[in-house]
Amino acid sequence: MHRLRCCDAFVSTAAAARLSFHCFDMLPMQDQRRDWIDSLREQRALSTKNWSTALFLSILLGIFGIDRFYVGRTGLGVLKLLTFGGYFFWWVIDVILLLQGRMKDDLGRVVRKPEKRP
Repeated sequence: MHRLRCCDAFVSTAAAARLSFHCFDMLPMQDQRRDWIDSLREQRALSTKNWSTALFLSILLGIFGIDRFYVGRTGLGVLKLLTFGGYFFWWVIDVILLLQGRMKDDLGRVVRKPEKRP
């Protein structure tokens, strides 16, 4: 029984040493991997809806909820249609949200103005 415990201790020590060796090998790549993961998260968080189209619809037809229908939030679009843009108050709020880049689509992704690439 004692011999088995010694073997287990040796195996676990060897496995820990092997694991720590592999962790040190990955340190230079870890920052690159973290940057790559952050860029993927950022891309996922952005909506596929066109910001300028949403803003145009919000300014012209936002009273009728067309902007909310465009971004996929049909329930809010119907409410906005029935209340004439929340008595114009909700319409102004939606235009401000779009201008600030804080309006979200039906999947919870942000509808943002595309950034210019150099």
